[in-house]
Amino acid sequence: ELYSVVKLKEVKRIKFFINKVIMNLFSPDYYAIILFDELQEKTDPFLFYKINKSKLYQPVFLKKYEICKDSKKIQKLKYEDRNIVFTPLMINSNFIGIMVLADAGELEFQRYELRIMETLRLHLTAILLRINDFAELNYDMNLMHKTMRMTQKFFSIKDSDKLNQEIIEFTLDFIGASRGFFISKDENENYIYEVAMDTSKYIINKFSNINTDVISEVQRQKKPVHVNDVIHDDTWESESYGLEVYCAPVIVDHKITAYIYFDNLNNTDQELHINDEFMSMLHSQISVAYKNTIEYEKLKRKNHEIKDLDEMKNDFINIVSHELKTPLVTLKGYSNKLDRLEVPTDAKKMFTVMQKNINKLYYRINDIVNY
Repeated sequence: ELYSVVKLKEVKRIKFFINKVIMNLFSPDYYAIILFDELQEKTDPFLFYKINKSKLYQPVFLKKYEICKDSKKIQKLKYEDRNIVFTPLMINSNFIGIMVLADAGELEFQRYELRIMETLRLHLTAILLRINDFAELNYDMNLMHKTMRMTQKFFSIKDSDKLNQEIIEFTLDFIGASRGFFISKDENENYIYEVAMDTSKYIINKFSNINTDVISEVQRQKKPVHVNDVIHDDTWESESYGLEVYCAPVIVDHKITAYIYFDNLNNTDQELHINDEFMSMLHSQISVAYKNTIEYEKLKRKNHEIKDLDEMKNDFINIVSHELKTPLVTLKGYSNKLDRLEVPTDAKKMFTVMQKNINKLYYRINDIVNY
């Protein structure tokens, strides 16, 4: 029955079948399967039945876990009127976790039961490794989907202030930081905090403990810097009090135009989730989106300049049209009057030439004005 578990992909269903197999084989009073990370952090086990954390992580059990791990062998314990077996889940030196299984105080576990546990642990270890692979794959896929959805949103934003805020808001959730900043520099090399935001997405007006040494290092290396514990790292001369810090440059056309900065202030127990591969992908998308907003702002400015020039041109044409046409209209009126007078033939010819040239100039001005 345990082999059918290998075909499953949903962790919930895998847990259901593992529980079914253990209950059918041993009918335990209680049991738990604790993975290595859970053991380290003393968190809820991967799978358990009728046992709580306080009992699982009591000193006598913790001591047995260590012996079990080091010896790589099944360990037994008579405790609180129960027979308890500790089975290491490992392949070669790859320690995956431990299975704790107790009866209700009947006879000690028989040899055939221990042989079943020995066989079971190999299959369980393989299954748990497979679950870890699926979990990592699903985690990576979720990160990929998040990144793709967010970059589409980044590319749709044309306003740089709004983009800066969206970048910080998304990355705060993406890496699980407490604070995030979008930082630029002015012409005097002073830092300007364009966006300062906490984990609740509220804008921070007052803030401290920004590690400028890390920002300077990012500027020097032109690549992200991740410091797990500033206070215990002799590289940094800072008052950042043991913060975990992540800072990366926003690079446009091979030049650093800004920085994104994150830390875990007021929540130093919470580590930042930094996946180098996805962060690299995110940085490149941020840089492209940021460059797009810069280019869009340039186009907007050019467009305004063209509109201003167009308005100036129209004003100029209106002025020119008025100033040139007004005297021509007057000349044309007087020439028409003179043409109707009884005058010598030579004068008549002069009036005709004058009218012809006035009309020619009038049409030429119209052509210029209306071009």
